[in-house]
Amino acid sequence: RTNSIPLSLVEPEFECPMPPLRPAVYEPNMADLPMPALDRLNLDNCFAPKETKLNQLTNKYAGEGGDGNDALERYVKEAGSILLGNSHASGKKVLSVLLEKIQHSRNTRTTLHLPIEQVY
Repeated sequence: RTNSIPLSLVEPEFECPMPPLRPAVYEPNMADLPMPALDRLNLDNCFAPKETKLNQLTNKYAGEGGDGNDALERYVKEAGSILLGNSHASGKKVLSVLLEKIQHSRNTRTTLHLPIEQVY
C-alpha cells in the first residue's frame, strides 16, 4: 500500500522567443506620393472628335514640308490609327481597308460608319 498525498501544482515556465509587444507611440512616417503630372496631359486630344484630330494631323503634315514618301507614309499611319484604332498597321493596309469600306458603302448605298474594325 502507498500513501496518497495530494499533488502540488507545478507552475510551467514558457520560453518566450519574441520580446514582449509594445505599442507604437508615434504613427509611422509614410512617404507622400507626388501629385500626378496632369499639366502635361492634354485633355483636348483625349476627348476631341475624330474630325478635329484629322484636321490637326493634316495641318501638322501640310506645314511640315518634309520628304514626300516618308511623310506620306507617316500621315497615312497616323490617320489610320485615328480612324481605325490600330496604330500597328502599315500605310498600305490602312489604305486598303479604307478603300474597301468606301467601295462597300457605295455598292450598298449606305453611310460609311467609322470606327472600322481593327486591322491586323
